[in-house]
Amino acid sequence: MNILLVHNYYKIRGGEDSVFENESAELEKRGHKVIKYVKKNSEIDKYNFFQKILFFPRSVYNFKTVDDLKKILKNETIDVAHIHNVFPLISPSIYRFFKKKGFKTVQTIHNYRFLCPNGLFFRNGKVCELCVGEYFYNAVKHKCYKNSKIFSLLYSAIIKLNYNVFRNFIDGYIALTKFTKLKLVDSGFSADKIFIKANGMADKRRSFSENKKYFLYIGRLSKEKGVDFLLDSFSNMKDKNLIIAGDYSKSPEYFEKYKDCPNINFFGFADETQKETLINESLAIIVPSVCYDNYPVALVEAFRAGITAVGSSIGGIPYIISDGVNGELFEPNNFEQFKSKIEKLYNNEEHRRKLSENARSTFLEKMEFSKNITILEEIYKKTNIS
Repeated sequence: MNILLVHNYYKIRGGEDSVFENESAELEKRGHKVIKYVKKNSEIDKYNFFQKILFFPRSVYNFKTVDDLKKILKNETIDVAHIHNVFPLISPSIYRFFKKKGFKTVQTIHNYRFLCPNGLFFRNGKVCELCVGEYFYNAVKHKCYKNSKIFSLLYSAIIKLNYNVFRNFIDGYIALTKFTKLKLVDSGFSADKIFIKANGMADKRRSFSENKKYFLYIGRLSKEKGVDFLLDSFSNMKDKNLIIAGDYSKSPEYFEKYKDCPNINFFGFADETQKETLINESLAIIVPSVCYDNYPVALVEAFRAGITAVGSSIGGIPYIISDGVNGELFEPNNFEQFKSKIEKLYNNEEHRRKLSENARSTFLEKMEFSKNITILEEIYKKTNIS
């Protein structure tokens, strides 16, 4: 197939960027012709005054995007367009263009941006669904995006003006778990057009390492990821070691508050090789999210290595971690429950080994690309003939 892959990169690299790149590479390995159309939010830093004035209207409908697509179509035949993220530079204009041209489109739902201006269903440290039902004025009222009424108004306007486009101009949606599918259906999206496919990645030859008796967090240091709870918990469990692999320079308040805790190590940003080593030598990775986390790539990376996980039972996480089977679940922000799960994994090597083996099996069954990309190919085909 000739596949157009579309993605708007974030300033701070995240799981969506990895998924876009991993799937792209695997599709090419399988003989598909992959044409990429990408934008990067770092471009905004170079905008002049005039470009900044035009930022809002272009975020609603970007004529430059349409012109770029027309140029691509002059030289390429496209069977299907697979879109990962369009905000803010590509804009929803891409859906209107493809609909008008009669091209089939598939959209991976990495977050809840179609339903919530900040994409998280999260406000003031708690889950919030006030905007469901197109009540986006709540986002402006509460300054839900970047704590700014102007930015919140911008994203609310983009979603409001394109809400029917999101529901009617896209031919297939990829929900990463059943949880996401249910959220979309509850908001008026057609269940028949929503397919479930996990995040995945290519397998690697496993290099077994002796664990170093630490737990590991990989990702962005932010409130919605449950980092406050995680750090506070380990500051009260000083006999258990925690490594934080993430760029803490973006959130220096965490480092400043906990830098003197002897059992908490701020590793900083980890490249792919460092990340693999950290995972392989850990007792378990921790996913302590307090928002509706969708499908953390860190879980895929851990399960690939045959390392179990401790995750909060919220959003898509309990659809990935089966409590007591391939990992452990705890109620978000429940310290006593979290502590008991950590103690169990730390003290019971046989139990930890069993969960880790099952984590590896989960990866091979749902996430490993020989099966995972086959599901994606089938979604393309079903969308193309619908």
